[in-house]
Amino acid sequence: MRTTLKGQLLFRLEAAQVWSLLARATQLVSGFVTLGLVAHFFDLSTQGYFFTFNSLIALQVFAEMGLSMVLIQFSAHEMAKLNWTEAGKVEGDKTAKARLRALLIFALGWFGVSGILLVVILIPAGEWFFNRAVTVNILPANLLLHWNLLVFFVSGNLIVTAICNIIEGTGRVTEVAGVRFAQFIGGGFAAWIAIAQGVGLLALALQYGVMLVIGITYLLTYRRRFIWDLIRAKLPSHALAWRREILPFQWRIAVSWLSGYFVFQYTTPLLFSTHGPEAAGRMGMTMQVFSAISSICIIFVTARIPIFGRMVANRIQSELDILFRRSVVQSFAALVAALMLAMILLTIVHWHEFSISTRLLPLGQSWILALACIGSHSIYVQSVYLRTHKQEPFMKLSVINGVLMAGLSTWFIPQAGTAGAVAVYTFVTLCISAPIGTWIYLKFRSKIVAVDSKI
Repeated sequence: MRTTLKGQLLFRLEAAQVWSLLARATQLVSGFVTLGLVAHFFDLSTQGYFFTFNSLIALQVFAEMGLSMVLIQFSAHEMAKLNWTEAGKVEGDKTAKARLRALLIFALGWFGVSGILLVVILIPAGEWFFNRAVTVNILPANLLLHWNLLVFFVSGNLIVTAICNIIEGTGRVTEVAGVRFAQFIGGGFAAWIAIAQGVGLLALALQYGVMLVIGITYLLTYRRRFIWDLIRAKLPSHALAWRREILPFQWRIAVSWLSGYFVFQYTTPLLFSTHGPEAAGRMGMTMQVFSAISSICIIFVTARIPIFGRMVANRIQSELDILFRRSVVQSFAALVAALMLAMILLTIVHWHEFSISTRLLPLGQSWILALACIGSHSIYVQSVYLRTHKQEPFMKLSVINGVLMAGLSTWFIPQAGTAGAVAVYTFVTLCISAPIGTWIYLKFRSKIVAVDSKI
């Protein structure tokens, strides 16, 4: 296998990567179209509300608690002893199937309860936030209704996404990527039509609503047998010990993700509260551009997570390292090329003073964010490798990052606005997260290699 991997071309892609890239490319294009429509049909104030909605709804990470990543990793490990049948079920080792069943039931229970809690907490929290914003005197029409609908649809998507993550972990990466492709297309078109028709912030809720319908339709039409077969299978009910097996891995990811909220999302609501929706809108739109670029480039790595998981389960570390290095080179090559193209376009937009330039951060701040994007990308890539081995050594670093971002942002943003937000994010990413994270990655990787050499 080593020879085969070395002989492959640098940018040769598996079908799973192609579909995942297509889904992400669709999301990227959809995102940019949405940004264009928002800039054209929304005033700057409504744009601020739009991105503040996005940042507040990202609080769903507190409901997920890192379980989404865990589901992919654990189901991938169990599939090392299982196979898909023509009937759309999985068969093989009974213990592995029992553990997969336990994982599914646990996920349904977790996200079912989390979805309810999300509705109960986020609806009144959103109402409180928008009513108390010191920079806003009059709320847009039907704002709270649109917020409530968005929360309902996002909560429903939690369960659908959880099941899809398990299916993805079983090796159906291409299939799940196709579903996400359909969701991005359908949700994007729904949002575009809604924005063009002048329904305002309702467009975001409609986007998630269409994505929910597509996800449910996929599960009921194509994976009903898989789900039902696992749920009703007469297998040991305690095959998977959450406290002993999942929790030690999950809580570390959860802490990292919760800290990540303060790194990536906290600044927009804070800007909204202290400097108004206009400042929040500029920050939100610019960050959305870089986030979209990074999300598609990371697919070169994340599309292979199930393959990485099976390699770890089968103890073929050397082949894993070869495949991972190739994936990383692909990912960073794509990232640098995409960032350069984006910055060239942004420079042209600002120099010619196109109207959309007023909806974005100043050019200098955008260049700084582009550099920070490379640092955050490196940390995410390294975390994928370590999580494949069921390790989460970035937890303490994530907490430090989150605390620094929350503390420094709370201090600097009220005084310096978007300039303060960019400075804090760049400092934490390039001066703290990237160098320390790389040191942690190299340290843990050397331990993994040392253990593998003794086997």
